[in-house]
Amino acid sequence: MLTTFKVMRLLSVPIFHAFAAPLALISAIRDGAPTIILPRFDKAEFLRLLPQYQITETAVVPPLLLAFLSYTPEEKAALKSLKLAWCGGAPLDLVTQNKACQLFAPAARIVQVWGMTECGWISTFPFPENDASGSVGRIMPGYEVK
Repeated sequence: MLTTFKVMRLLSVPIFHAFAAPLALISAIRDGAPTIILPRFDKAEFLRLLPQYQITETAVVPPLLLAFLSYTPEEKAALKSLKLAWCGGAPLDLVTQNKACQLFAPAARIVQVWGMTECGWISTFPFPENDASGSVGRIMPGYEVK
């Protein structure tokens, strides 16, 4: 993945799943991105680590993005270092995507990655493209949507 910012990644989703495995096992090594892996999501630990390590990237599921919206102002302030959130496991509606993105750094992106058994990581919008449609990615060459 090509980025214009130094990646510091925090993962709290299971790395045995096809959603998080590429971030934890492949991308971290290929891109040289320091990656902190929590055994499970812990709100206090997650919020403590974000500012401490200036975390720029994370992986989340839609219910977690919804929870971010109900955080206190102090808790929301910890999210400001995030420039990219990969969101998978289920579809995320565009309204929630846009509201949650406003909690992050300016020009931050939320990239949807679901349907990974089929091709989630392959069709995902690449950096620096920012999708404002709520889509999970592009139609692959040779395929059509009806």
